Amino acid sequence: MWKVPEEVTKFVRRRINSESCRNYIHRLIEKLLSVDTTPKEDPSLAREAEARVFGIISEEAATDRVEFSFEPLDPRIYGHPYYTPPYYAPGLPPEGVYDGRGNLLARFRGVGRGPTLALNGHIDTVAPYIPFRREGDVFYGRGTADDLGNVSAMILSIRLLAELEAELGLVPNGGLLYMFVIEEETGGNGSLSLALDPEVAYDAMLVHEVTDFRVHPANRGAVWYKVDMVRSDGRVNLVELASHIVLALEEEGRRIREESDHPLFPSRPVQTCQGILGPFGSHPSAVNDRVVLAFGFPDGRKDALRAALEEGLRKYLEEYGRKVERHYVWEELPGGARVTVLGRSGHMGAIAELDDAITKAAYMVVEAMGTGAEVRLDAEGYDVELSLEGGQGFLPTHSLEEVTHRMTSAVLRGAREYLKRKGVDAGSGKFVRVSYDKLHNEAYDGDPDGPLVKAGISALKLAGLWRGGPVTGWEVSCDARLFAKLRPGHETVCLGCGDLSRAHSQEEYITAREVASAAEVIVYTVLSYCGVGEV
Repeated sequence: MWKVPEEVTKFVRRRINSESCRNYIHRLIEKLLSVDTTPKEDPSLAREAEARVFGIISEEAATDRVEFSFEPLDPRIYGHPYYTPPYYAPGLPPEGVYDGRGNLLARFRGVGRGPTLALNGHIDTVAPYIPFRREGDVFYGRGTADDLGNVSAMILSIRLLAELEAELGLVPNGGLLYMFVIEEETGGNGSLSLALDPEVAYDAMLVHEVTDFRVHPANRGAVWYKVDMVRSDGRVNLVELASHIVLALEEEGRRIREESDHPLFPSRPVQTCQGILGPFGSHPSAVNDRVVLAFGFPDGRKDALRAALEEGLRKYLEEYGRKVERHYVWEELPGGARVTVLGRSGHMGAIAELDDAITKAAYMVVEAMGTGAEVRLDAEGYDVELSLEGGQGFLPTHSLEEVTHRMTSAVLRGAREYLKRKGVDAGSGKFVRVSYDKLHNEAYDGDPDGPLVKAGISALKLAGLWRGGPVTGWEVSCDARLFAKLRPGHETVCLGCGDLSRAHSQEEYITAREVASAAEVIVYTVLSYCGVGEV
């Protein structure tokens, strides 16, 4: 590992702390965030948005040492076990969805024979699109933290390396392969295409994600589930059925967590997230923050219902703790009430700090069943068919196959318990169907003492961002697992700026200082890992 000299750190700090760099970050982020890169049912709109972002990157990162190439997605991915069907474009074959779409590579030419380092960041974001706004040095909007803040830092690092050559005559001794990829949020098909391409060669991989300047050589796995429920018996209430299923899923998730003992994951980040119930929610891995229930109850039963809801809330808080000030809003209506259950949204990886309204509502609904009240979602069209979507995290202690089997069993168990309670003598499979057609990511673990981990730690120390403590796995899943699984022997590490609790939230944000610091860390990591030559 090359030791970065003081003259380099002084130069880089002077540049990232300059007013011109600050203004440049403002302009760059505003450009990138002006483009909506959420999943789109119309592939032509996705293709157009991605082309606009790639055009911005190619323009902003253009230097004499960088060669850009557009790499169409490889059709071989369609038959691969890690492939995720493009669920956001129903009815279209993958060839139609991905025609003319791909990833942008930027090859930075080094001067010697040092190792080649790949750097990966994704340009896509989760839905819905939230327009960009800036308040001073804070940038709000969809994708600011996950992952366009890191993409901005990657671009800035290329410019800093070019300035380092011009000012001090120093160039990385090995080559750099910058990957700007699509489709991370929807399952990783962009990175999967590159991981399968033998022409894409490198020695180690640095994946830039919202790790809050922590180095992670491992990822927990994740799988998104969808439970489709149908009311094929008049005695079945789909909201009640869904509530029993949610509680069964939560219980199974706790069991998996208890079994998950791994040295790189001491906190056991095995999260169960309920993201979407009918019309409420936006994403399977975004913690739900609002569910609206409509209750009808007989005369004289209002107090009994309110007491039951409070008891359900008490049981929820006993298990999950109090994380929001207000848990629900009661609005009395003729013959009933509207109950808006409130939570706190964000990425499922930060669920310990968040509050899932679907899970909270499930506790309340199950408790209310003994009051004689009838419940439904306060929305039209969900009395006969209803869907629940969410995600389950897991560690390298468990396989994807085992986790999906157990989650399916939990769904059927929850349905059986509900049907028994209602006196319905029928198999649960008549009412529910479980699928895993969206994201399905294996967990992986790497070497906490690997060369790239050490280079990353050294870079954080130089930037004044190292917090100390043992190196651990990242508590969420990302494209890193594709390269770790498909390129064994090539170190894969996650490191980037931004706090995970902001990602996928309504108030997602990044700061100019975080982007500048991330670019500084990239430069030091590159130089430490690849070494330096003079020109």
